Amino acid sequence: MRTVFLIIIVLLCFIPKSNLDANLPDEIDYVVQCEEQSWANSDLFVEYWNENKLDSARILLNYWEDQCGYTEPVMRAFLILDLYENNFAWLNYFGGYNLSYYYVKAYKERAKNIKRLRELTEDSPELRDNNLFFDYIPLDKAFDSLINKIAQKLVSQYDSTSTEWMFCKLYSDLDFDFYKYLKDNNNSDLEINREASYIINQVLAEGELQTSLITGIWIPTGQLSKLGKHAELGFAIGGQSYEWGLQFTFLLRFVDLSNNYLASGTNVRYDLANYVGGYIGLDFARSVIVTKSQALAIVAGLGYDGFGAIVEEEEEDIQVAESSFNINFGLRYRYHYYIDSFLGIAFKYNLMSYNLPEYTGIRGNSISIQLEWGGLFNTFKYEVLKTLKY
Repeated sequence: MRTVFLIIIVLLCFIPKSNLDANLPDEIDYVVQCEEQSWANSDLFVEYWNENKLDSARILLNYWEDQCGYTEPVMRAFLILDLYENNFAWLNYFGGYNLSYYYVKAYKERAKNIKRLRELTEDSPELRDNNLFFDYIPLDKAFDSLINKIAQKLVSQYDSTSTEWMFCKLYSDLDFDFYKYLKDNNNSDLEINREASYIINQVLAEGELQTSLITGIWIPTGQLSKLGKHAELGFAIGGQSYEWGLQFTFLLRFVDLSNNYLASGTNVRYDLANYVGGYIGLDFARSVIVTKSQALAIVAGLGYDGFGAIVEEEEEDIQVAESSFNINFGLRYRYHYYIDSFLGIAFKYNLMSYNLPEYTGIRGNSISIQLEWGGLFNTFKYEVLKTLKY
């Protein structure tokens, strides 16, 4: 079967491209699978190149593309052929945005596995054998070696600020960090740079899951200050886009910080040593200033506020629970010390309706100062941003 298929491919390579599909038997279209196509075509490409039959090599690539699609090996072969003939044109390979990113990423994954294969002391069939993950081209064999050698010769023929040089360097050096070099040598005139900027802007607008741990201090005002300042500890979980955020917040208050353990009212005293309070609510955020590492947002929330304490009575102490709505607003600042991790601080004013007529009738609002440590989760988004060295 292999010999027959090679003969068919050789004959097809001498048929003009315009007639190629018409002369290909339907049986070959369906019987010959892409695995065998890719294996045979990659060998033939090497053979044609070594015999300097570049026209035949190009016809072969067109046929290969028709049968298996514009896979990474096909694109790489087209590109190296045009670079060799000094005929590189961006739109020939990457007619729309995003395309070069996926091909570069696919090749870098291949290069990583080639390095792994070379470092192994024992044979690794899963890396050595051609399979779907590697577009059915065996790692580090004739096809990879040929393109690597061609690229090594071509890299000195192009300016190091050009897209052509970057692709030659990519295919000649397994350790070359394509997008780090692009970032370090920023040239806005290059199509590859404009594409990277476009992709970054697109993925930054995508939503993501956010979670954070929160700690801080709750400071009651007015008559409510009799309850004393309390530490807060809790967490938040929700989602956000580039400008908007929505999260559920859960906070627990404890530890009296005022050293005043009794809050006296008209006919009751709260034993603050046993005070436990909290907040459960839905919080919104609207970013007004956003940079790569910093964000300032207006925040607002609506939720349930409450506390429990010990009430001293003549016969025996009883435990009571009080509750109120909580409408809060303020400002939040976040510093992204890593692309998907942040530290933040928020200042909020809480409007509440604690009204305790049975005991004290004390009323008032409160101020919250909160520190947060959190992370953002969107696997695709941050994989792209990290690859592009954002």
